[in-house]
Amino acid sequence: MDRYVIYGGRPGYDRLKVLARRWQPTTDALLGRVAVGAGMRCLDLGCGAGDVTFELARRVGASGRVVGLDLDQAQLELARAEAERLGLANVDLRVGDVTALGDDAVYDIVYSRNVIQHLARPVAAIRGMWVVVKPGGALVAEDVDFEAAFCEPPCAGHDFWQRTYQATLRANGGDPLSGRRLLARFLAADVPTPHVTVVQCLDLLARAS
Repeated sequence: MDRYVIYGGRPGYDRLKVLARRWQPTTDALLGRVAVGAGMRCLDLGCGAGDVTFELARRVGASGRVVGLDLDQAQLELARAEAERLGLANVDLRVGDVTALGDDAVYDIVYSRNVIQHLARPVAAIRGMWVVVKPGGALVAEDVDFEAAFCEPPCAGHDFWQRTYQATLRANGGDPLSGRRLLARFLAADVPTPHVTVVQCLDLLARAS
């Protein structure tokens, strides 16, 4: 696995919980489109705090199984405690490398969110993900194009984050433009007939005086 550029552990867990709430509507819609259903076996790559793992577990039900894979043992321990609190007995959270999945095609759904941007060899990683998908199954990835992020009116803090995060990701072998390149990379990895959806989120807040 390549270097993950953001702090892990408890701070990383708390950060991912916030991001999960932000991503939930689009992720839920995506999981609905790929028809995650009862009895399926799913793999959540770079599962972090486990929010998508738990959503997959709810969708596959007691007859299904979801494996969450991550390198951060501290976050996995927190996620295991949360899975127990939620009563999700069909979840298996493991320490593992998303670029070394083996060659057994055992999963109906292989999913990742904001993982491919961190990988120095994304096409090879996607090819490895595709190998473990069962015939008739699906490989699903969500990722970001950080140049598409904006703040209007301009905000110096946002501009600093956007500039600095992209530079840091590139310095560690990642790609802040991963989102726009997913289609080309899936095709290069010999994943047949990939489908792409582009989502641009815009938040508006109005307060009465």
